[in-house]
Amino acid sequence: MNGRDARKGRDMESEEQKPSARFKQTALLLSCYSALLGTGITLWISRSHGSPGLLAWNPVYRTYFLVPALFASFPLVLALFIALVRGLFFRGTSEGRACRFFRALQFALACASSGLLMLACGMLIAGTNRVGGYEQPHLLTTPAPPHPLDRIALSSDPHFGSPKRKAEATERILDSIGKGGYDAFVCLGDMAETGFPGSYLEEAATAFAQGLGGTPAATLMGNHDAIVGGAGRYKSIFSRDRYWRADSGKVHLIALDLSWGTEEFDGEQKRWLEETLCSIPREELVIVLTHCFFYSSGYVDAHTGKNWFDHPDMIETVSPILEEAGVDLVASGHNHYMEFLEHGKTAYAVIGAMGGKPDPEPEYESPQSRWFRAREFGFLDIARGDGFYDLTFRDVSGNALWSTRRGY
Repeated sequence: MNGRDARKGRDMESEEQKPSARFKQTALLLSCYSALLGTGITLWISRSHGSPGLLAWNPVYRTYFLVPALFASFPLVLALFIALVRGLFFRGTSEGRACRFFRALQFALACASSGLLMLACGMLIAGTNRVGGYEQPHLLTTPAPPHPLDRIALSSDPHFGSPKRKAEATERILDSIGKGGYDAFVCLGDMAETGFPGSYLEEAATAFAQGLGGTPAATLMGNHDAIVGGAGRYKSIFSRDRYWRADSGKVHLIALDLSWGTEEFDGEQKRWLEETLCSIPREELVIVLTHCFFYSSGYVDAHTGKNWFDHPDMIETVSPILEEAGVDLVASGHNHYMEFLEHGKTAYAVIGAMGGKPDPEPEYESPQSRWFRAREFGFLDIARGDGFYDLTFRDVSGNALWSTRRGY
């Protein structure tokens, strides 16, 4: 009788432990899932288009990018803590009340973090792929536009969505270009303050379509456009090509994917650039377009301590390829100035003046600078002639600020 009672007691204890064991397994699996999901999101964000440059130029974002992984790993860390406590204080016995409390807390946190991270994944997917109602601009056809490119307008960095942008300046620039008889307009990036979730990019597309009055337009993706999955939205609205060329007669536009600097200048893009340049006769006009500047006057960023002038990586890595190939003009944005510079036989222009918040007065003047204007909005006018081109910086109303003529 006593033996049967003892076996019955052990059986009852075993039955009581089964749910506890299943609960512990479920909590552990959920904790592992949460940690993997958080780590996956962190890796995706940190490796998405534009993020390597963001992390290099704004190191503070490294902490922000680690938040999903750290948050998601906490339940797993708690599980390890419980295992350690149980091994030290409750070995060979049933779990104490404190262990059971922390196990329940682990399960609750694993459920919460997994749910929140899945919601974040859904928002990222929806935000980077959602197509809303917007009017798309008449995009410049590449590689062979059905019209001349003898007179084009360039500007950059309107930053739609920024509370500090000058919307009126952007509108007046688009109106001046739309009424100016230009063959094409190219925005060199940073159409949006942030490319995610995409509404600012749609706003820019609508403004271009309405303000340009049918003038064909093309764009480059800037560093702000690409922020946290914005590249997907950019490609669905403007262009799926990271880099492209447009040729018309003796005029050749070559657009590169250089948003922060050389972070995206991989072997594939380098080969494409070299092959493209080799295919163009030296006596024809070649204009290279990028978002990030090469030579530029500028300042030291107060928050990061980074130098926002003469970009060493761009100058050392990409400039030699362009200059050796005889590129006539390299036009960029990124710095919110208007500036004309020369290095050797190649001209450089900075035209980040389409409405984004003006950058500070420069602390550094580039030795290559020939003309500079800060705190004024406008665009760059390039008009081709027979063996020469006129390059004119204009204000928001189309009035000439400075001009030069160069041969090609």
